Amino acid sequence: GSKTNSLLLSMPAGWIRGLENSPHLRFYKSIKQAQLNGRQHDIAQAKTLGGGSKINGMVYMRGKPSDYDSWQEETGDINWNWNSILKNFIRLENNERIKNDYHGNKGNLKVSDPGYVAKGSNLYIKTMQELGLPYNSDFNDGDQYGVGLMQYTIGDGKRCDTVSALINPILNNKNLKIKLNTLVSKIIIKNKKAIGVETICKGKSENFFGKEIILTAGALITPKILMHSGIGDEVQLKKFDIKVNENLPGVGKNLQDHHEVPFIARAKPGYGYFKQNKGLR
Repeated sequence: GSKTNSLLLSMPAGWIRGLENSPHLRFYKSIKQAQLNGRQHDIAQAKTLGGGSKINGMVYMRGKPSDYDSWQEETGDINWNWNSILKNFIRLENNERIKNDYHGNKGNLKVSDPGYVAKGSNLYIKTMQELGLPYNSDFNDGDQYGVGLMQYTIGDGKRCDTVSALINPILNNKNLKIKLNTLVSKIIIKNKKAIGVETICKGKSENFFGKEIILTAGALITPKILMHSGIGDEVQLKKFDIKVNENLPGVGKNLQDHHEVPFIARAKPGYGYFKQNKGLR
């Protein structure tokens, strides 16, 4: 997509409003889901510089340590384990409240507590503790079990996305070049090694080459690009006359992206949001 300085996107309260028809989103549909009585999911993905960090719910939540440790097991590279990744989290973070072995205060990614907490939220937290769930004051210290308030990538009342936190500070770096409104169609592979990418911009194809290719297109489009590049299930690739570079049957299967169970209820007077989601509030 393009670069945007939309006030709606930088305003934390605006993330859920007006995005349904936003030009900064691209919508996909899942295949019919048997477990949902044949319904299809509408799946939105960001279409702007900054990606999901420009349109997400701003919750600052790291993965579980066991997730990263399993990356080390799969790759054999100790740089992917929890302790190694944690050092990078700390280096990037500028937490407004916490300074310890798990959080940093010198990075560009601003992290803060929620600016408004409804009475109903505190009531819920106390109720869950009465049911035996421990209170957790920090979900990012390696132990996510418990109930509590999450922190957000918000600073000074504004969304802190990857553009403001990570890209803007290095815009003048001569080694950085950003291509907007450009689609990556496939990876260029030579002798089993990724050496470049094929892109399409305004109907024209252009190739870019580099010593290292890092593919970060999300849980849906990353496997799509891989399959277009001949990396995937051999049987499926041959159906579309795609030359097979690597037969990896798992590519494009079992996609999982941000599972959640929304629960919406009408609160008794005094326990809801007091119209905090309307007008100037």
